[in-house]
Amino acid sequence: MRILSASLLAVALLASGASPARAQTGLRGPGGAIGGFHLIAMPAVQQELQLNEGQVAKAKGVATRMNARFEQDMGKMKGLNADEKGKRAVTLAGPHYEEGMRELRSFLAPPQVDRFDQILFQQRGPIAMLEPKIAQTLQITNEQAQKVAELFAQARNEQRAAVQAAGKDQGAAVVKVESIAADANIKAAGLLSPEQRRTWTRLTGEPFRPDLAGGAKPADDATPKR
Repeated sequence: MRILSASLLAVALLASGASPARAQTGLRGPGGAIGGFHLIAMPAVQQELQLNEGQVAKAKGVATRMNARFEQDMGKMKGLNADEKGKRAVTLAGPHYEEGMRELRSFLAPPQVDRFDQILFQQRGPIAMLEPKIAQTLQITNEQAQKVAELFAQARNEQRAAVQAAGKDQGAAVVKVESIAADANIKAAGLLSPEQRRTWTRLTGEPFRPDLAGGAKPADDATPKR
């Protein structure tokens, strides 16, 4: 059985603290097993999903509620050591994800939900490959797990440097952070066998690279209202 020796270590790295990108720009980088629903409030994501005005308003409400849930969940990890934080992150990730997706399904059309799920998956970056259910689906080996964990650590360091370099220009930081996450996904996919890659591609969908410079306007008639 291909049990991942690197997976809990990677999750512990994630849980050891909020990503600097999340703290300073409202984004998390690779490894966002908890969190990520702030993305639905981003104009670029709303444009990608072709949300209408009513959906945009509801999406902002979901982002606000799930961000509060994220902060509450992270608060539960204070005072825990790395191993305990990793285990707690795994425990909290599932319910957090299900709650957010349940809210989105109440007003988004199925294709919009599916695409957002792909974007959310991409935003988590290569570390998603080490989550137990995904690792089992992909049949990740220990050697692959170690390399993915290294990619994750490298991406986080690059994101931290990008946020610091951007200073007060949060828009530039957001674009750079998401670009690093997308690049990490591509590199991680290169570690997979052809069969694994086909499964990974199905899970992540087409790469999402937001261009936030000009913002986005909701498409009133693009999708049916629920």
